Amino acid sequence: MIPKLLKVVPVDEDAPFPRYVIEDQADQVWNGTTFVSDRTQGQLFADTNEACHALQNILRSDTGGRVLYRFKVPVMVEVYADPVSIVNPLDIAAWLSKTSHLQMATNENGVGPDNFVVLPVINWHLIESVKGE
Repeated sequence: MIPKLLKVVPVDEDAPFPRYVIEDQADQVWNGTTFVSDRTQGQLFADTNEACHALQNILRSDTGGRVLYRFKVPVMVEVYADPVSIVNPLDIAAWLSKTSHLQMATNENGVGPDNFVVLPVINWHLIESVKGE
């Protein structure tokens, strides 16, 4: 089975608070249960993070009995603050969760090598301070 190519697209980019839908390779939108042609039935998401979580859940549900392998890839975040500031890692994690986006070129490269489905997950709440690096 070839994995679906899905993407998150804005409904109205010029709106003060844009909403997003999940679209498949046939330009159908996800309605919360299945993909449909009627774009007005598309499930709306408040932000890209919410939509990306749903997109990954759709891909997870369609893995067809594949075995799950997990890999941990470290990402370092540097924070520069005044010497008297108290840097709370959870505040940094919350800010990163709202402001950062992991973009993947799946339209050009598929959802993984060799017919795999690769789903990166960033668990910002697991942030830890690192000393001496």
